[in-house]
Amino acid sequence: MNLQTGTAVCSSCHHLFHLEAGWEQEDKDVSYKKVTHTPKGFSTVPSLSGLEIQIATRFASKGWWDFLFGAAFLSVPSFIIIMISFAPSSDLEISETYFIYAFLSIFIAVGLYVLWEGLSKILNTVSIKVDAAYLEVSSSPINWGKHKTRRYPVDEIEQIFVRQYSNKKQNGRPIYEYAVDFLSSKEGKTAWILKGFSKPEQAWFLEQKLEKHLNLEDKHVIGEFDPSDNYRPSFKEVFALIKDSWKKR
Repeated sequence: MNLQTGTAVCSSCHHLFHLEAGWEQEDKDVSYKKVTHTPKGFSTVPSLSGLEIQIATRFASKGWWDFLFGAAFLSVPSFIIIMISFAPSSDLEISETYFIYAFLSIFIAVGLYVLWEGLSKILNTVSIKVDAAYLEVSSSPINWGKHKTRRYPVDEIEQIFVRQYSNKKQNGRPIYEYAVDFLSSKEGKTAWILKGFSKPEQAWFLEQKLEKHLNLEDKHVIGEFDPSDNYRPSFKEVFALIKDSWKKR
């Protein structure tokens, strides 16, 4: 936490949070966000009322990874329950059996949630509609819970930006995903439009389309994803630097 700059960094996902209500914006080159091609699974639908973008989330997210992880997470407690069910009744006391079932139910609940989230990412198509009054985000066929329809007044959208975050790890390293958020003119708060993108180019494409339709000047928001901030040299680049340094000796 830095009280002088009014910022704090999450120790888990390393996302930058602002402690002040108002978010500053700084002059910074944003040309890296320009996407010239339409990502796979994205389509712009002609609309008389404004703009409509449809996104097949199976192409834009890591739904299959979540689905397989949930299925694997469910398989272990399910196997144990089957083994207990076929075991002779004398092998386990009734109280012990209930305790095992209660303990395994926690893993089953987590597995079902992850499995359902993965399934929603595989099956859903997200529709983002913008008219003169509202920006509406809806999903189908799964449209309840966090997939329920959301509407935001367009006159409160001050800036749209892409945020990087991580909710899971693989081999001890964070798996990053990307969200398209907007900065609201109402008390300087932020809200998410759509998240779960597996590539920043997908999120930047959506950001560009929405900003163009809403006539918003693209400005860098402090805390938004910038690939130069997370740059890590590749093995080839490191090897080339070492090779050049040896040649200069």
